Amino acid sequence: MPHDVGPGQDVAFNFWVQAPAWAGTYQMQWRMVKDGMSWLSGATPDWSISVLPPPSGSIGANPNPCTIPWGSDRCTSTITWNSNRSDAEVWVSNPDGSNPMLFTRAQSGSVAAPWITTNWLRFTLKSAGVAITHVDVYGVPGGEPPPVDPPPCPTPHCVEP
Repeated sequence: MPHDVGPGQDVAFNFWVQAPAWAGTYQMQWRMVKDGMSWLSGATPDWSISVLPPPSGSIGANPNPCTIPWGSDRCTSTITWNSNRSDAEVWVSNPDGSNPMLFTRAQSGSVAAPWITTNWLRFTLKSAGVAITHVDVYGVPGGEPPPVDPPPCPTPHCVEP
């Protein structure tokens, strides 16, 4: 006992219980014993404990890198992910993890990110706040500008090519 306890008084106990190694639903009861003497009372009510599997999943981006069209500074990449956990989230940040922002919440899905630039971004799949995996995404500048039609002849005596 943490201190003397008289008849009819309450006392709080804090203790850790290690979950089983395998996912599943388990029943738990406990009761106190005076070492080498006897049980002190009846068992606690039956508790149902759910042990979840460790989080797993995958994440990708397509295209990666995406091509930034001529005259623009952004391109679109579609982020696709799946997880074995319903509490999955996708976060976007700088590659070093700074400036994280929630991108979306769902166990799986695909969402377009139309604001990709030449600066790298990291999309991280998380469950219960723990990172599972990530993908780094960036854009590359496109090639030459699109061809321009020749200007019309400025005078009536001009010969069209």
